[in-house]
Amino acid sequence: MKTIIGLVAGTFLATSAFGFNISDLPGGSFEGAGTWKMPNGDTGRYTETLEIEKTEAGVELHTVTTVYHEGSEEVMTVDYILTDVGNGFFTVAGTSEQGESVGEGYCFEKTCHWSNTEPNGKSEETFHFHRGRVMKIGSASGTTPEGDWSVAWRGQMRRAN
Repeated sequence: MKTIIGLVAGTFLATSAFGFNISDLPGGSFEGAGTWKMPNGDTGRYTETLEIEKTEAGVELHTVTTVYHEGSEEVMTVDYILTDVGNGFFTVAGTSEQGESVGEGYCFEKTCHWSNTEPNGKSEETFHFHRGRVMKIGSASGTTPEGDWSVAWRGQMRRAN
């Protein structure tokens, strides 16, 4: 379950308009919630906060996600650095309790998609910025000592500041 939580927590990135660079993304804080599901019928909800900060290294993202399942909750934090590679494309480097992750993505207008290789699997997500909100949908899958797993989620955040 912790691997799943890490992927859900770490699966939020930023957006840009077609032809924009990652540095054109809005800075600031966002917060919201969503739902997740697994093929075995497990479902739940999560809350999430996101901080977007522009730095010399690129655009830094800090996410904190709390996943709720069967009366329990787990909190996971993930930090990402997005690096512009031109014409709406970007690379992703992430760090969490799970370890390092790498990926890449692209944007068209206000919608972006990315894929990421995590320590115990892979994830992908599509997200859209509109009027101070972020809508997203994604999935992750992998293998742990307990076996193979997959999870899908959708959520929405609002500008917090």
